Amino acid sequence: MISHEYSFVLVHVPFNGSESLEEDYLKANGDSAISSYDVDNLPWDTPLEGKNLGEMVKKFHDYDLFAIVKSPYLRAAEMWLDAQSKLRRAGIGKLELGNYYENLLNKWKHAPDDRINKQVDYLRSVKGEYFGTEVDLEVKNLFKYELLVDGDMLELNTFLEGSHSSPLSYYHDPSMLKGWEDHYNDHAIEMVNYIFDEDFDFCGYFKL
Repeated sequence: MISHEYSFVLVHVPFNGSESLEEDYLKANGDSAISSYDVDNLPWDTPLEGKNLGEMVKKFHDYDLFAIVKSPYLRAAEMWLDAQSKLRRAGIGKLELGNYYENLLNKWKHAPDDRINKQVDYLRSVKGEYFGTEVDLEVKNLFKYELLVDGDMLELNTFLEGSHSSPLSYYHDPSMLKGWEDHYNDHAIEMVNYIFDEDFDFCGYFKL
């Protein structure tokens, strides 16, 4: 989502609840921003993510970047559940969470189009490059998903008001996964800690 009126960009990180935030913001603030998926009003005919996002940030380099971040444990469980249909189509069948990530890491049995998807990949450039675009990008305004779904809007609204935008009275996510802890054992914790090590540090979460 981008707002030229308020000079900010919401960086969409898959599985972090950004779509719900966009929906809530656009309902409350009308036409002051463009959705990441509103291809009719974006410069490209594809969503504002990946290389398109890099090009947009490069063009509007003085805009403030913000994003929702999420516990790597919760996010990993959501991605694992989402991948079950891919595993079935690939003839692999269901894998426990730890085995699923171990297979991805080692390129063992996994769906052909599946891959490890880290939050940091979307939140910063690597050696001056962001999804193939030469741009220095680091999202410093990070807001924790867990606080937002619990109704704690203070930090997000402080950011929005600092951009002269109206605050949000609520955030909702109808797809929120509950009971994700039940999918974890020692092996799953070990794999998520290792694979998403950078996410824990960059996004401000503690490891079990």
